Amino acid sequence: MLPLAQIAEAHRRLEEGHTRGKLVLDVRA
Repeated sequence: MLPLAQIAEAHRRLEEGHTRGKLVLDVRA
């Protein structure tokens, strides 16, 4: 799970195609 601070990075990775599958964003952090 990723903290809110890393959501932007997570989206960037998804757009670049480096991350496969689903990212679990920990919006509770």
